[in-house]
Amino acid sequence: MKRKIYLIITIVITLIITSCIGTNTEKMMRTTTFLPNIIELNLTLDDFEYLGDIEISVEYSKYIGLINFYDKLNDREVPKRNVNFVSLYGKGNVPMGPKLRQALYEAHIKMPEADILVPVHVISETHKMFLGRKIKKTCKVKGYKIREN
Repeated sequence: MKRKIYLIITIVITLIITSCIGTNTEKMMRTTTFLPNIIELNLTLDDFEYLGDIEISVEYSKYIGLINFYDKLNDREVPKRNVNFVSLYGKGNVPMGPKLRQALYEAHIKMPEADILVPVHVISETHKMFLGRKIKKTCKVKGYKIREN
């Protein structure tokens, strides 16, 4: 009988102590942004100046589906310590993976005055081997500059 009383007292004290350890306060409020939902900028091809196009490429080997070895980046040896990327934003369907985004950095260096770089198409060549493959991806990129009136 004494054990049941001690057990009940221990459970009650434990519940009291653990319920006072911390409190969570949550406050719900309405908020709004005063920025417009949609901003439209109507541009035509007359507003852009065509600067030219450039072809970028990356060659790499892939073994067992997991291990990648870069062979060439834009027909040159791949720098191991200095890695530069260009990120593209916008609605686009051209599959620009991280390897091609690294090669796209050279297009940005060759056309620094370009405001917009547009990848047109990606050609992927695959040479299948035993437990691996050699892959070459080539992308054509067009550069545009916004005309100033």
